[in-house]
Amino acid sequence: MGKKETIAHHEAGHAVIARVLDIPVSYATLDALDGAGAVVTTSSATHLAPDDLEAPEKYAIVALAGPQAQHHYRPMSLAAQNRACDGGWRVDRANATSLLAMLVLRQHGKPAVPGSYVELDGPETEEFGRLFSHTTQKTADLVQENWSAIQRVAAALLSRPALTEEDIDALIAAHDN
Repeated sequence: MGKKETIAHHEAGHAVIARVLDIPVSYATLDALDGAGAVVTTSSATHLAPDDLEAPEKYAIVALAGPQAQHHYRPMSLAAQNRACDGGWRVDRANATSLLAMLVLRQHGKPAVPGSYVELDGPETEEFGRLFSHTTQKTADLVQENWSAIQRVAAALLSRPALTEEDIDALIAAHDN
């Protein structure tokens, strides 16, 4: 279980769960040309309609799917997971947190757009906590249900420079022999 294999499973988690949730994926790679390293490029959450109360959670699940798949592949202690949330998983967790906070505000009829600063009050904070916990569990369930596909996509990421949406869809559809 080397570092590159671990990263491949992380990125495969994002890619597979995005496609399972019908979110477009431009490509997935372990070696982005812009020097960003491993990346899965999906459609952007910034285009979400203000009245869309389903999509923010779906995009949050995709953000959390990378860390969840990585943990599934290489289990970590709670302390190690907390360190990862401050390190390599920071952006994924921040994206999920922002999307779920935005969803809570939208559910309360308050304007919120992806990427904007949001501030929650007491009841909203409690609701956010419940939603984050529920979304984390939903993500874990989806990763478990799609683990074989995640493994196939991770293996393909290790052997090819990049995967397209069509490649990912074909790998998801393939069955274990």
